[in-house]
Amino acid sequence: MPEMRNLRLTVEYDGRDFHGWQRQARERTVQGELEAALSRVLQQRVTLYAAGRTDAGVHALGQVAHLHTENPLPPERLVAGCNALTGNDVVVLRAREVGPDFHARYAAHARHYVYLMLDRPSALWRGRATLAQAGLHLQRLNAAARYLMGQHEFAAFSCRSADEESTDSHVFYARWERWSRGVALRIGAVRFLYKMVRCIVGRSLEVGAGREAPERFAALLRTPRERGRSIAPPDGCYLVAVDYDPREAARWGPDCLPPWPVL
Repeated sequence: MPEMRNLRLTVEYDGRDFHGWQRQARERTVQGELEAALSRVLQQRVTLYAAGRTDAGVHALGQVAHLHTENPLPPERLVAGCNALTGNDVVVLRAREVGPDFHARYAAHARHYVYLMLDRPSALWRGRATLAQAGLHLQRLNAAARYLMGQHEFAAFSCRSADEESTDSHVFYARWERWSRGVALRIGAVRFLYKMVRCIVGRSLEVGAGREAPERFAALLRTPRERGRSIAPPDGCYLVAVDYDPREAARWGPDCLPPWPVL
């Protein structure tokens, strides 16, 4: 009898034409597209399990997923076959065999996101970064972001989801920085709640434009009064990487950030 294999995939996608990661009956999704292609390549029905379910319009540079198969096809041929069958907006970057206990979601120790803001209109970055509607004060943005670091209840910085069990997480770092076309939020956490990055950015924009004080973040973490009041568009949101080594995850902090993603 063939031995069951556990394969880990690293996936990149442009989220603009996807209705999110999770498979849906009548919508084009990343999971649905990949599962259809992998099922043809492996000649069996495939189910993918991802490190995180990104929203409609959200992109990924390093989404991680795993699948089980008895097919002995080498990983490099799996990658080539899958990429020949998917659209140009989703690519399997690499695949490798891992131990039977690896789970893309439950074995992860940290997720890393970047949110890109434009300070002027751009034809090339349309749909891949969000245009700021008002001037953004970097010092004010970072004053608010500092309150996010550590273990907190993030109910005020997320939306309700059907499978929500708790609203706590640990944020390793949260920092706004300049990039060539504007400002960007870099943030890493043990886990992210539903639309958490976009809610953080939405509230941050109010602070950066001077409509709210940075100290408002501390109050919202202590006593959440509402869920998902300000949600930034998905355009500028990227899942950059996922850490599975606890030693690697533990070293990220406000003074030690992962390298910038190559966009």
